Amino acid sequence: PIMANNSHLCEQCNNPGTLRCGECHQSHYCSKVCQKTDFKLHKLLCKQFKDFTDDKRPSPDYYRAIYFHPAEEGPRFIWLCYG
Repeated sequence: PIMANNSHLCEQCNNPGTLRCGECHQSHYCSKVCQKTDFKLHKLLCKQFKDFTDDKRPSPDYYRAIYFHPAEEGPRFIWLCYG
C-alpha cells in the first residue's frame, strides 16, 4: 500500500511504514512488532516479490494479484489486467 504522498503504509496497521522487509524490500512496516506479526503470511510470497516489481509490470493496465489455485500448494503472484 502506498499513500498519496509516496509514503509507504505498514502491511499490518496502515500507519506510515518506515521499515522494509530485508529479503524482498517490498513490504513496509511501522515497527518490528508489526513485521513479526505479518511474517507467517508474508513468507508465503516474499521470495516471489522480485519477479513482480513495478519495473517488471507488462503495462500500466496490469496489477499484481495473489492467486490461490486449489491444486497448488500455496498462493502465487500473477499479473492481472484491469484494462
